[in-house]
Amino acid sequence: MIAAQVSGGVAPYTYTWSGGTPNVTGDTISNLSSSVYSLTVTDANGCSVVESDSVTEPAPVDLTVTLDSAVSCAGASDGVATVSVNGGTAPFDYQWQGFTPVTGSPDRTNTISGLQAGLTKITVTDANGCMAVDSVMVTQPEPLVLTLTVDQHVTCNGASDGRATATVSGGTAPYVYS
Repeated sequence: MIAAQVSGGVAPYTYTWSGGTPNVTGDTISNLSSSVYSLTVTDANGCSVVESDSVTEPAPVDLTVTLDSAVSCAGASDGVATVSVNGGTAPFDYQWQGFTPVTGSPDRTNTISGLQAGLTKITVTDANGCMAVDSVMVTQPEPLVLTLTVDQHVTCNGASDGRATATVSGGTAPYVYS
């Protein structure tokens, strides 16, 4: 909304707006989009003055979501992700799917931990009620699988010549054997 305050001259005044506002003749215009608006005020003696003002808008809320760390073991819930906000107007509300919302944060980043594998959605709403939605794919390693194979049985009672092989797959290398 833009409201004009006129003083001086001789009333009554005539108001002529330009800049995307057709047929507005009063001292106030509202429901405006981003633009430059000019007002010409003419008094009863024909004297005129012109003023302009700009109505601006913030950049749209734009999100960048990064996976900081994947789930460490298959089935665990220890993934970590961060959302960064560009544009919009602080403070922000952050709603990670399945988690308690963070409201009124002045920060343009928010990090969540305790994520399970799969797609996690994040919704960010700014102070003006503008929102953006994005998601991050939280990954996990394949399940850890251990296979023991007896290569050679003990040949005689009391001997120690048996042999076995452990084969590991999945999980995250390097493996520690004990």
